[in-house]
Amino acid sequence: MSTPDDKNEFSSRQYPIQEDLCVQKRIWMIERIGWHMLCAIVILTLLGLFSKGPLSHTEIQSPDGELIIVYERFARNGASMPVTIKAKAGADGKATILLDGSLLDSFSVDSLQPEPVESRSYGSGMRLTYLADDRGWVQTHLSLRAQGVGLSRSVVSTLTSGPALQLTQFIYP
Repeated sequence: MSTPDDKNEFSSRQYPIQEDLCVQKRIWMIERIGWHMLCAIVILTLLGLFSKGPLSHTEIQSPDGELIIVYERFARNGASMPVTIKAKAGADGKATILLDGSLLDSFSVDSLQPEPVESRSYGSGMRLTYLADDRGWVQTHLSLRAQGVGLSRSVVSTLTSGPALQLTQFIYP
């Protein structure tokens, strides 16, 4: 049995049940927006917005090129995070890396490879001295564990290079 409402599929009907297609279209639009947002969150997660990945991995370098730091922009509270610091040694064949206190407030140092030849406190931070390799460079790997939540700004510098480098990281709960 055919009714006049069967002719237009997208019009409100009274038979066999009462429909309001304007409201239904709004609901469909909200569902589509929700699906797009869910897909965007999944893609951003895979790209590293919430932890390791291309969006999180970064490398910063001093203007003179004598200090390079590779780290992750995004970390999780309580999770381990690798940081690599590469510094050019001075004329004496040593490089001294200065880690400021804000880094040590936001992160605990789980491991430090290789061990420095000298390690001292420096204000509220640490002063690490290393012997250079044959090419005159020092490379150290830190394993940091995030302590706290929110934005963390830390400063790393050397005694021999130019300006200090600022690490900006966001720590998720």
